[in-house]
Amino acid sequence: LAHVATLEYAQLYLIMGFSADKDLAKIFEKLTALPTLPAYHFCPYNAPRSMQVADLVQTAGKYGITGTAHADVNSALAYTKARAGKDDMILVCGSIFVIAEIAEL
Repeated sequence: LAHVATLEYAQLYLIMGFSADKDLAKIFEKLTALPTLPAYHFCPYNAPRSMQVADLVQTAGKYGITGTAHADVNSALAYTKARAGKDDMILVCGSIFVIAEIAEL
């Protein structure tokens, strides 16, 4: 995230999904330090270890982070791509399992 803060973009879209056993405190604390407010999009991945999207939204809310819940990474990506402009950045992050489920770039 330190590198993302140095990049130029009009709007940052963060698509995030994590495994249920991850401690997200450090991640969300760092996100609150970004210089511009990202548009957050939360999603699970298709495996029992995935953090359910409702739990992810609730955990993010403890840090003042709100966003949109999606059924999966591909619906989150389609949603953000439909709204992003040419000067915006979409970043998919979190579990490698979320990234592995991206159907096409």
